[in-house]
Amino acid sequence: MNQVAISFVLPVKLFDLKRDLYRLVEINLRSLAIFVDSRLISEVIIIASRTDLGRIRNCGSAVLGRLPLKFVDERTVCPCLKYPDDGGEGVGWQGWRVQQVLKMAAAHLVSSPFYLLLDDDVMATRPLHHGDFFRKGRLAMSYINYAEFDEWFATARQILKWTESTSPADETVMNVTPELISAGHMSALLDEIKLLWNTDDACRWLLQTSDINFGLTRWAGLNKWIGRLTGQRPVKKAPPAEIRKSCGNWTEYTLYWMYLKKLGVQWELYAPENPQLGDRGVWTDAEAAHFDAEQWVERTLACDHGHAFAVISSKIKVIDREDLYARITRFLDISETADSALINIY
Repeated sequence: MNQVAISFVLPVKLFDLKRDLYRLVEINLRSLAIFVDSRLISEVIIIASRTDLGRIRNCGSAVLGRLPLKFVDERTVCPCLKYPDDGGEGVGWQGWRVQQVLKMAAAHLVSSPFYLLLDDDVMATRPLHHGDFFRKGRLAMSYINYAEFDEWFATARQILKWTESTSPADETVMNVTPELISAGHMSALLDEIKLLWNTDDACRWLLQTSDINFGLTRWAGLNKWIGRLTGQRPVKKAPPAEIRKSCGNWTEYTLYWMYLKKLGVQWELYAPENPQLGDRGVWTDAEAAHFDAEQWVERTLACDHGHAFAVISSKIKVIDREDLYARITRFLDISETADSALINIY
């Protein structure tokens, strides 16, 4: 592929305002400004609630002026989010599932043919150029063996009504964030789900399979009045229980990859080569128990590492986060003032 600019997409939810805002702006966005060739960045789209968008815009950081940022209300990306259910599901509404459908629906708003999906706990780790994202006409990726996520891929097959095909345990498949996505294929996937399940909103249907409900109207007061009047919970009709049971265990990446495989185009689009886009990450406290902040930095950001991005998981509690962020900030300070080949973070 010739020089192609990429859209960078970051769905954001600020839980711990001070800590999460620092990580997003001073680590993650700053790392993009430092390391990614500016000619590759078409736009950096931050998707969040109206409240969180205001907090990010008004944080006062000079980093925001260094990137072509676009701030998009999550309800614009997924209009179904205008219909919150007042009866519960706070975890679903605030967290992971909503982030997943936002990443999928972002295909409709990016200005580039390809977009890089990030989370607000993913940072760039070294200078990145065209060849780090495009490999001889195909997209770079992070990858794993099928067996590591076999249940999730099996659910994706159910949703796509493509169960006659199977995969060997050692088959190479797409991993998780960060990943480059073909906007056209992701958009087509959403259309496919609408067609297969006779729904007008693929994102709402996917969330409903995960037992996340939607109010009958956008107005909480009216929903409560309807509930009192009817004696029933005022939520939109969800897929039947058997569908929710068989189709609820999905992710954005397993759906996308299985759709590409169903079309037979996955290896036309992607090159499973090293170095991968992301390191394998540290996702749980059990994994993180093997590292302190200094060891995480040494393991992840040492001069000879190959990966383009790294996860600094926002859920990890056993690593001293203030120490970790201070060490990463020092790494970024050095990176801005020294030749990348001479950086020594120890």
